[in-house]
Amino acid sequence: SVAPSRSYNVPKICLLAGVIGAGLTAAAVAWASVTSGTVQTQEGARSDLDAKLISTVPHEGRRTRKLLGWVDDRRERLRRNLNISSPAISFAFTESIHRIAEKFQHEHAKGRRVFLFSSVSAAEGKSTLAANTAISLASRGVSVLFIDLDLRRPVQSEMLGLSVKQKNELGTLLSESAAPEKILSAAVTDPSTGLHSLLSTKSYTDVIELLASDQLAKVVALAREQYDYVIIDSPPLGFFSDSELLSDLSDASVLVVRQDTVPAPEINDAIDALRAGKAEFLGCILNDMAHLTAYSAGYGYGYGYYGYGYGKKYDKYGYGHRSGQKQQ
Repeated sequence: SVAPSRSYNVPKICLLAGVIGAGLTAAAVAWASVTSGTVQTQEGARSDLDAKLISTVPHEGRRTRKLLGWVDDRRERLRRNLNISSPAISFAFTESIHRIAEKFQHEHAKGRRVFLFSSVSAAEGKSTLAANTAISLASRGVSVLFIDLDLRRPVQSEMLGLSVKQKNELGTLLSESAAPEKILSAAVTDPSTGLHSLLSTKSYTDVIELLASDQLAKVVALAREQYDYVIIDSPPLGFFSDSELLSDLSDASVLVVRQDTVPAPEINDAIDALRAGKAEFLGCILNDMAHLTAYSAGYGYGYGYYGYGYGKKYDKYGYGHRSGQKQQ
């Protein structure tokens, strides 16, 4: 035979295969989303989590570079975009941060001054919400000390745009067992917001020893006397037990839960861990809600830049999960 007995319309077949493949992929994604057990709605948070939902934060992200005239440096874009003191931030995101600050004000009236932010995993926006809540409180004319105790991966100096001298780094001062008065005097003040911050710029390996030391407990106790509010940013509970240690130094704690990120059972385990501490567990903050308001359409956080990278940034420490055991 010099000709095929059956002819095929190759373009039509390719188009049909593409449509079928796209449909199957969409169905697989939808099925995985439904069966993942993650928190996807406010109703789901209230029904699946063993804690009160104290606030919801909408999806927020970068506007166009042409509109705002932002520089090309990615770190600068992220820092300016995620700071409520920037005029580029949306009204919905700013108001949600102010609501968290108002919740802390109510707790302050009950005598609570030290507040702890934690999350289950990396890239849930915990550090972003902690820093912005501290800024919101400082803008109300009260004295606020913000402490970055995520010493394995300190990022707040970049997010706040503040420089820290080596001798004034929090991790260095704790390692040297400096006097609590000296450590508090090393706090960096942001003239635009009035926020005082204890920060580090490099990673530390002996974190458990530093956080469990009497030195840090004395620093927090002295800060409680000198400041109206003390806001602490801690590492994710899913990687390390640092937040459980810091909970004993705090008066109240909150857990940041990013939409459709962590299964509800793991979140409830973290809630139990925080409740086991001495601090009063206030509840969960549902973060990065993409469908909450019209303000949020088309934006995205880019948390991964400041996050842990789910092990990539911590391979040198050999940790992969909450118990702190080395990966096999």
